Amino acid sequence: MTTRVLRCAAFLAAACAWATEEPVKHQLPVLLSVFPQGAEPATTLSATVLGNHLDRAGALVFEQPGISGRIVGGSHTRLDLDLAVSADAAFGPHYFRVVSPRGASNVLLFRIGDQRHLLETEPNGRLEQASRIEPPLTLNGRLDRGDDIDVFRFEASAGEGFVFDLRSGRNGSGLDPSMILLDGAGNKLRHSEDHFIWDPFFGYTADRTAAFFVVLQPTRGRARPTHGYQLDIRKAAHLDVMSPLGVKAGTEVDAVLFGTGLDLARRVSRFETCSPEVGVTMLEPGPDQARVRIAVSDGTPAGECSLVLFTEHGRSNRILFRVHDLPVHSSGESLSVPSAVSGNARFGRPERLVFEAREHETLVFDLMAHRFGSPVDMTLEVVEPGHSETGDGKRTVVVRNDDAKPPRTRYDKDPKIVHTFERAGTYELHLSNLWRVGRSGSPYHLEVRRASPRLELLLATDRPVVHPGKGGKLEVEVHRLEGHSEPATLTVLGLPDGMRADPVEVPIPVHGSETEAPAPQKVTIEFTGSALQVATFAEIEVVAGNRGPRGWRNVRIASGGGEGAAYARIDGAVLAVAEEREFELEAQLRSVNLVRGGSAAIPVSLRRAEGHDGTIQYAIENLPDGVAVETVETEDSGAVCRLTLRAASDAAEGSFSGIAIVGTDTRGRSEQAPPITLIVD
Repeated sequence: MTTRVLRCAAFLAAACAWATEEPVKHQLPVLLSVFPQGAEPATTLSATVLGNHLDRAGALVFEQPGISGRIVGGSHTRLDLDLAVSADAAFGPHYFRVVSPRGASNVLLFRIGDQRHLLETEPNGRLEQASRIEPPLTLNGRLDRGDDIDVFRFEASAGEGFVFDLRSGRNGSGLDPSMILLDGAGNKLRHSEDHFIWDPFFGYTADRTAAFFVVLQPTRGRARPTHGYQLDIRKAAHLDVMSPLGVKAGTEVDAVLFGTGLDLARRVSRFETCSPEVGVTMLEPGPDQARVRIAVSDGTPAGECSLVLFTEHGRSNRILFRVHDLPVHSSGESLSVPSAVSGNARFGRPERLVFEAREHETLVFDLMAHRFGSPVDMTLEVVEPGHSETGDGKRTVVVRNDDAKPPRTRYDKDPKIVHTFERAGTYELHLSNLWRVGRSGSPYHLEVRRASPRLELLLATDRPVVHPGKGGKLEVEVHRLEGHSEPATLTVLGLPDGMRADPVEVPIPVHGSETEAPAPQKVTIEFTGSALQVATFAEIEVVAGNRGPRGWRNVRIASGGGEGAAYARIDGAVLAVAEEREFELEAQLRSVNLVRGGSAAIPVSLRRAEGHDGTIQYAIENLPDGVAVETVETEDSGAVCRLTLRAASDAAEGSFSGIAIVGTDTRGRSEQAPPITLIVD
């Protein structure tokens, strides 16, 4: 969509003095969407970012190597980018932000894929208008206006199989789409809406040589300019999860890969894993399952490992499993400490493992499933047989956990227990699955071990600011995990020349009890250095000690929210020198109805910082065709300015979000009010 800026033909002075003691709030740049959402390696392209408060953005910052770019134009609500993707750019999500005199923005996601990428072209809303495509490929498109529908037509031969994977929520889009596959006569063959939370997905093998249609449409809400998507139509396999999820270093195990289109693996060229020390061999492929052999060399470090399957048609997606160095628990035996247990969860049939604990011993029970792609929601429960408070010999629940708490990633449904046992004895560990799983691919991996004290540093923001002459600060939440109780000193690395942050000592906490972890400790890092130029920025790290953990933050990519939101772990922060805001605007209406041939007024409030004066001139960005600012008036109270819009008789109809009212003072500083929605009918 082309963003159009319409300014009032004759600006009127609006000397509004919103009398209030509440200070003007600082406003960072806000990124809402990028289009296209991705590209292939070794390409250059133009991209458009939509957002708010984007004026004067000058720097484009990618969190990982492989993509570079520059800002070539824009406004308060739009930026035009030139991007260059290197030939060796890593596949998968890359995160970027912009920096302006306001500070650093939030991050957006730009995905690098291995297939040919194609941009959607309009009109393509009906079968007879369908865009002709030749899979395999990746389509970048938008369902961005009115009742927009995108239709694509392709030819397939009998026996030819494809995987259809529509990414919207996983890319940080607020679009909640449906995907329908039709035959050449318009008969429905497949339909999907919420396979990956919001995102549709299915596989299909053609039963005859014919033409087919893919139809994409929103399932709820109004279309918005930010509603982008990527549709992968590929012949390569899609992997869901591996069972078992854990493999001990120095061993070889037979495993099962679950997914879609795995029979394409009959022509396997290779597997790619996280390390040369981890090898995979195909044993028996099938459409939805494939048996493989995993060999992990002795001494391979414990941690997450990835697996990608390559065939003549390309690469699969990446899945994760766990490499560990713990003794493997054998069925029927008492659970020793430490040990690792791999199994498949069953709904309504809890598993019970017996173990011994010593007095005042702290043990960790860490179950891994959801984070590795397993479709289960597990709970852990430690039970002490025969020690109920009533003395009746019934079991007593000592501790229970469903979902682990921060500093885990949000929506990680895996449980974890860290518990100090008050007395020695025999206990039971109960593992239960809360979700009914309709297939056998429901693995989990449990590690039971003694506590290993460590720190986690969570940053309150990944984009702190320093105001010239006033400095700035960054709050850090220190989590002492598994009994950590040693002194700690936080230092900041990567500060620009002329800026300083003194080390901060973290006091030793006082435990509430032996069985409860201390509450997170909040410390503040102060930044000083007033001589730096506005828009100076640096990528900084907060670390504990010389080689301790780094501070990080789990950030939400702009999206519709809920469980369908995309999240990213950001290590460190972008610190920027930012000018202070001198005034702010706010429309008193969130949506405005405008009849074609008629007019509607929008009251706008103005708040000024202390000492700011002068007149304000107004403009509105993103008005639809046929709508213009008719008048700008100031009410007698001087607290509200009234902008009147008029729609021509042939004005564009529909709902238009992202309408931005912009005010500019006599010194050239401009501010944008929070966007509103305009409905023209």
